[in-house]
Amino acid sequence: MAPTRPQLYDLSVDPGEENDLAASHPEVVTELAALYDRWFREVESDWRRANQAIRVHDVGYWATRTVPDPYTLVPEFLRPLPAGKQVGDKDVLSGVSGYWSYPRSRVR
Repeated sequence: MAPTRPQLYDLSVDPGEENDLAASHPEVVTELAALYDRWFREVESDWRRANQAIRVHDVGYWATRTVPDPYTLVPEFLRPLPAGKQVGDKDVLSGVSGYWSYPRSRVR
């Protein structure tokens, strides 16, 4: 998807967002874009640290436990298993809609 061009509205006088001010105030667009980029980098950094800690915790947690059968726990969210695949094959959550596999070897 191609990025959209920035838009700028004065919501105190234009709550319907009908008068785009971006072209007439490029300095405000530039400043707001820089503030957003800085904020996003901070949020992304925090998210990556938290995500990594969760992954490390989960690998340790499940290393000594029997993985439950997700098809029994939440059948309404699961896709049918491909032919020849069984619960417990490498990544049991791969059957969960919206889940993507993350190899354990990538967790440090």
